[in-house]
Amino acid sequence: RITRDFKSEVKGAHDLAEAARMHGSKTDGMKGNTPLKSLKDFVSLVLKRDMSKDGGARIGNWSQWPLDETQVLYAALDVCLAHDVYTKGPPSIRMKIETIRCKRELEPETDGASDTPAPAKKTTKANQDFFIAMRNKSVVPPNAGRKVKPEGSKTALKGLCFVVSGVLDSMGRDECHKYIELHGGKVSKSVTGKVTHILFDHGECGPAKRKKADSLGIPIVGEDSLFELVKSY
Repeated sequence: RITRDFKSEVKGAHDLAEAARMHGSKTDGMKGNTPLKSLKDFVSLVLKRDMSKDGGARIGNWSQWPLDETQVLYAALDVCLAHDVYTKGPPSIRMKIETIRCKRELEPETDGASDTPAPAKKTTKANQDFFIAMRNKSVVPPNAGRKVKPEGSKTALKGLCFVVSGVLDSMGRDECHKYIELHGGKVSKSVTGKVTHILFDHGECGPAKRKKADSLGIPIVGEDSLFELVKSY
């Protein structure tokens, strides 16, 4: 699914459903009247248990980062159960597959059925934002605690509105928001005509934000430019 939706190469992946389709038999229970379409089917057949999960987490906001505890547990359950199915299931589902076909569901076998994978879905904006957020989360401000933030007038940033994107050089996002507001500026989560600056130093700046900023003529600057605005007031 990662390969299909995000065009990213996944190394060491093993598709249980594809292995069952290619190597399973009626004898080991991997082929029969009921097609194995999902992890839930495998858990029921191999582990003899119901794969019940919190439905609220399933339909929650997975584009936000970090994930909340319920979402983390929801995702971790998939990993643990998939591992149990792999290790405790019949040998046929552990047989290697030369080509992993990342399909959401295994289609039931029929006479003359085609092995052509379903067309890849386009990467959505929510998916893009989610993975950018994850990558940015792994980057810490490289000069955290090493730079002195200038203190200026409480109106030094009056009339200015900032969007923080990616990772700044020395401040965390919340710290930067407080710094801006302390000096009379405003903070926005989205790029609009009221935004005067986008702050960005490291990591990734969302492509949608960058495109919108370009169209509105909003400069993308680093935190040092923010400090200069405070000092020069």
